Amino acid sequence: TDGQIAGVPAVGCGATHSIMERCNFACTSCYLNEAANTTAPAPFDEVRAQLDELRAYLGPDGKCQITSGEVTLLPVADLGRIVAYALHIGLDPMVMTNGERFLQEADYLATLVREYGLQKVSFHVDSTQRGRPGWRRDQTEEELRPLRDRFADLVRQTRTQTGRVVHAAITMTVTEANAAAVPGVIDWALDNADAIRLVSFLPVA
Repeated sequence: TDGQIAGVPAVGCGATHSIMERCNFACTSCYLNEAANTTAPAPFDEVRAQLDELRAYLGPDGKCQITSGEVTLLPVADLGRIVAYALHIGLDPMVMTNGERFLQEADYLATLVREYGLQKVSFHVDSTQRGRPGWRRDQTEEELRPLRDRFADLVRQTRTQTGRVVHAAITMTVTEANAAAVPGVIDWALDNADAIRLVSFLPVA
């Protein structure tokens, strides 16, 4: 049943693929192949079929990551249509992004929230990312704290601007080079817990 908790599979979440393989970054721990930046976005009918399969497998309110390469390279109406359909069929979608387009186009996130019902977003920020303005090979996680602050502030501003619920996560790729910085990122997340509900540390992203 829609409200059933006991006796159902404990599947954490599902994820889309191939929606938008292109990315505006070239991160050192990326799973995309060399053909990604020449791959066309998946047609909406294919995306809808993916979401239908996820809904059948995950059940009511199944957690669904809207991800691929960098999905915010899509026009906001195209990404919004995907989010709206996921909500329509009973999924709980989260847009996974490096967030750069949100910083460059002030109303992109607010439009997804206000016009298409997005409630959850995840920002990926770490020193393995190549392509973000100001990136340096020797950049530290502590030097990225102001960038994480910008995303936390963006969540707060979007809530105020739209009057809607917006929950956010921060993800970070952890390597031997930046593992010692994890406690500092946890401290940052605790300081910004009003805006950031979850922090996730990953071996590849």
